[in-house]
Amino acid sequence: MSTCQASPHVPTNSSGFQKASMPKLQITSDDEEANIWAKMAKRKQHKALREEAAQLEAERLKREWEQEQLEAKRQEQEHLEAKRKEQEWLEAEHWEQETQAQQKTGEPKGKEQEKAARQSKWKKRTCNWCTEMKVRCELPEGVEPEAEEARAKAGKKRAPEDVMLLRAREKRKVTRVGSAIPGESEASPLGVVMPTVPPSDPLVAVVVKGFKLIAAAMDQQMAEMWARRETQHWFNSWLGDLLGEFEFVLRPTTPVSKSSEELHSDVADMELESLQSD
Repeated sequence: MSTCQASPHVPTNSSGFQKASMPKLQITSDDEEANIWAKMAKRKQHKALREEAAQLEAERLKREWEQEQLEAKRQEQEHLEAKRKEQEWLEAEHWEQETQAQQKTGEPKGKEQEKAARQSKWKKRTCNWCTEMKVRCELPEGVEPEAEEARAKAGKKRAPEDVMLLRAREKRKVTRVGSAIPGESEASPLGVVMPTVPPSDPLVAVVVKGFKLIAAAMDQQMAEMWARRETQHWFNSWLGDLLGEFEFVLRPTTPVSKSSEELHSDVADMELESLQSD
C-alpha cells in the first residue's frame, strides 16, 4: 500500500526572502561622508584660487602689453621728432649755403654798380670845393664843368669870406632827393640815417628818437654857424668899404717919393763936384 506524504509549501518569491534574510547594506559611515564633503569643498576652493590666479595673470599680461604698446609709440614719436629736426637743420644749412653763394656771386655786380655810380657823380662835379664838401653844383644846361672852372680861375679872385658865403648860399639851393620807396630809411642833412617807418620795439623807438634829436641839434648848430659867418662877412665888407674911403690917407703918393730921391741924388752930386774942384 502506497502512502502519500505532503511536502511543505515553499513560497516562490525569492527576493522577499532575500530581503528578509540579508541585513541592510550601509555604504559609508558619517565620518567618511563628512570627509568627502570636506574634500569637495577644498577642491572647489582650490579651483576658485586657480581661476583667480589665472585671471590676475591675464590682467598682468594685458597691462604689460599695453605698456609695451605705449613705449613703442613714444619711441616712434621720438624718432619722428628727431628726424623732423634733422630735416629742418639740413634745410636751414642748405638755405644758408645758397644765400652765401648768392652773396658771393652778387658781390662783383654790386661793386660794378657802385663804381658806375661814382663815375656818374664824378662827371657831375664842377670844382674841387664841391667835391670836398660833397654837394652838387647847379650849373645851367650846356655849361661844361671845365669851362666853368677855367672862367672862375681867369676871373677876379674873391676873398675867402665871399667864397664861403657864396657856397653857403649855393648849398641851400641844393635839393636832396628822398627815397620814394615806403619803409626805406632816409638820411638827414648831416648824414644821420632815420627810418621812415616807426619801429614796433619801444627800445628801438627811443634810440631813433634820440638820433632825431641829435640830428636836429646838429642842424641848428650848423644854421647858427652859417648865420655867424654871414654876419662876419657883412662886418668885413662894411669895414672894407669904410677903409676904402680913407685909402688916400693911408697910401703914400708915388711922385713925392720920387722927388725926394732926386733931391738926395742932386745933393750927392754937388758934394762930389765940390770935392773934385778942391
